[in-house]
Amino acid sequence: MHFTQAQLHKNDFHLHREWLRTSPHGAYASSSLSNCHSRKYHGILVLPDKHEQMQVMLSSLDETLLAYEDKFELATHRYPDAIHPVGYQYLESVDVDEAISWTYRVDQVKFKKTLVLSPAENRLWVKYELLETNIPEVHLGIHPLMAFRDIHHIRRMEPDFMGKTEMQKLVICTEIDHTQMKLYCQVSGKQEFIHHAHFYYHMQFAHEQERGYAYEEDLYCPGYFKVPLLPGKPVIFSAGTKSIPAEKMLTRYKADSKGLKELDDNEAMLKHAASQFIRTVRGGKEIQAGYHWFGRWGRDTCIALPGLTLATHNPQLFKEIISTILKDLKYGLLPNVGKKNEASYNSADAALWCVWAIQQYAIYTQDAGKVWKTYGEALKKILNYHAKGTLNGIHAMSNGLLSASETGKALTWMDAIVDGYPVTPRSGMAVDINALWYNAVCFCLEAARCAGDTVFIEAWTRWPTLIESSFEDVFWDEERGYLADSFFNGVADTALRPNQIFAVSLPYSPLKKSVKKAVVEVVGRELLTPRGLRTLEQRDPNYKGVYAGNVRTRDLAYHQGTVWPWLLGHYAQAYCATHEKRALPVLQKIWDDLQPALTEYCIGTIAEIYDGDPPFEPKGAVSQAWSVAEVLRIRQLLDNLKTENSTVKSAGRQTLRATATAL
Repeated sequence: MHFTQAQLHKNDFHLHREWLRTSPHGAYASSSLSNCHSRKYHGILVLPDKHEQMQVMLSSLDETLLAYEDKFELATHRYPDAIHPVGYQYLESVDVDEAISWTYRVDQVKFKKTLVLSPAENRLWVKYELLETNIPEVHLGIHPLMAFRDIHHIRRMEPDFMGKTEMQKLVICTEIDHTQMKLYCQVSGKQEFIHHAHFYYHMQFAHEQERGYAYEEDLYCPGYFKVPLLPGKPVIFSAGTKSIPAEKMLTRYKADSKGLKELDDNEAMLKHAASQFIRTVRGGKEIQAGYHWFGRWGRDTCIALPGLTLATHNPQLFKEIISTILKDLKYGLLPNVGKKNEASYNSADAALWCVWAIQQYAIYTQDAGKVWKTYGEALKKILNYHAKGTLNGIHAMSNGLLSASETGKALTWMDAIVDGYPVTPRSGMAVDINALWYNAVCFCLEAARCAGDTVFIEAWTRWPTLIESSFEDVFWDEERGYLADSFFNGVADTALRPNQIFAVSLPYSPLKKSVKKAVVEVVGRELLTPRGLRTLEQRDPNYKGVYAGNVRTRDLAYHQGTVWPWLLGHYAQAYCATHEKRALPVLQKIWDDLQPALTEYCIGTIAEIYDGDPPFEPKGAVSQAWSVAEVLRIRQLLDNLKTENSTVKSAGRQTLRATATAL
């Protein structure tokens, strides 16, 4: 993804597009295209502490070019009354590939800055290369600006505060407060470090101001490295929690940057984005739900898992992640957030989405019997606990449908709570929970038959018919022509929401053909947008078309009209189920409409949510696992349809040739 000087010199362009790169060990680097931070979550080395809490260690790396006996400041920051310095004006281009590079031109001097996160450890690399010059001597000043704080908080310096920095064999070691973390910064080659400890006061984060949070920060700078820039001799900067021998810096950088690819199309961008959610932890591998503020979420993991692994043809990674998440299976449930002793089991659907994920793996491997032998015990626990009853009032009723209800809790994916009450109360029988339940029971029976598990088959064989016979009776609204969203205490919630699409998109559906088509038609007509499905139809009096304001205001809009891209995968799947080969042009349009999203928020990835009203501005987390995963599944569905259509056309041509030959 290449950005030009004309684009980068416009404030409304470079300040409103972000980049993100992650390490499999938990670190990330992120900012705007011009490296002017607009969020408290931005930083060029953000890494987990020993408690797995994310810390902004190195906030920024400001450069000054020393040439012609002048100093040119290349950084860009926002202050209360100005943007200063205006280093973006020296940008000639930015290239966003697996590595990210900025090319600067200052008169006759041109140099390139490339940022890489190590895949082997939580370490930042920045390489500086002189590309052009016609003057004999060019130096670069490299100024590390440090925060040393939790990502959710702002650093404000007291007047008498000073971080502690000491020089250790051409390495500066800095520690601040009682974070119990040290940051080692070093530069390769000939250099000098000029001690000049000072603060940058009142830097502002525009997005935090918009979101109603504290938005001014003070950063500590211990001084700066001064290095010569020479043709053919790159300068390497490194930052990490350990130092490395100076003579090994270039070798280590080359090893960590070896094999980094150019991302030459949108599908390559999305596959790379998918890899950025995968984290290696002590317990195995897991999925980070989104950046910058999400951690591991059980529901998000299970929904995103097939798209991030199977759609990218990495079944081994699927097995590693599912094994990690199943370690926290308890009472037939998976935690919504947290793990081990900090797990919170407040989700009615995470475990059912886990069954769906395993089902997708069985479809991918075409060996449901083996899948049952591997995961059957976990699957049986999930079904048995749901049928007999478990936490949060989750239990199967006499009609076979699941009910879930707990005062003050929002148990489905529409989980916003304001003033102690769910914004979208979906207590009782929710349409998506029961679609997942029916699918889970049917798949487990299929897998058990393949594995010859007669005991399970005998115990569960009556359930599909029971659930199917009740589903339409409870949820189908003949007058409105769509499925109710939930049913509680004898009252149906008939708000038109996208949750009904799962009753069509999942491999096993409890609906007859005519009802499936009606559901897909009404969802497509009322909820479909170029960025996802709205969470509520626009005519509903509770509809909110813009997601903005403080926390309370945003939460009130979160599932009341806001668009979610991850739902598009299931809409596409449902459309395929009801239109088969005729679905190709619709899926192609969905895919094409999504492509601009890759350059309008965080480059090369898909946001968490979008406004319900045009122009559907991106909001929320800049990169969301299930958004990326489901867009990749759409690509997979589209490719499969093209292959099927091509096969049919080829068979038709062969038939015509055979007929012509016979004649």
